[in-house]
Amino acid sequence: GVKAGLDDLTTFDNYDWNHWVVAHSAYLSKISFTGHDYFVEALPNGPQHMIYIMKTYQHMTAGERFNISFDHRSNADFDYKLYLEDLKMEFITTLPASPSWNNHSHDFFVKTSATPTVMRVVISLFSQAHSIFIDNLRVKFYPSI
Repeated sequence: GVKAGLDDLTTFDNYDWNHWVVAHSAYLSKISFTGHDYFVEALPNGPQHMIYIMKTYQHMTAGERFNISFDHRSNADFDYKLYLEDLKMEFITTLPASPSWNNHSHDFFVKTSATPTVMRVVISLFSQAHSIFIDNLRVKFYPSI
């Protein structure tokens, strides 16, 4: 299975995506630096803003539990969707507007497909008209029992 307790934290420091990639060229985002903090922000596509990124994890075992968490802020509520292998939607919620950083955390179960030990994680954050910012994106696998 997964190395027990694999903890993959992406802080985006020094403009490091840590192998997260933009999942679709129509929905671009960038790492920004404010002088003391690095974070990801959506680049507007017309009025819309979307952070749409993905990462592939190796050595997965289907059914194992893991957690995804990240800090977020936006001036308006926005949609959060999570897709796993084969772009099946696993989760959808609305995250609240917040001028300061808030944390969101949720557990999932590993899903694999054609290649049985690989899982793709796709994160979609969407706002109709407002900027979205994220930081400290963490994918944490629970130790195998």
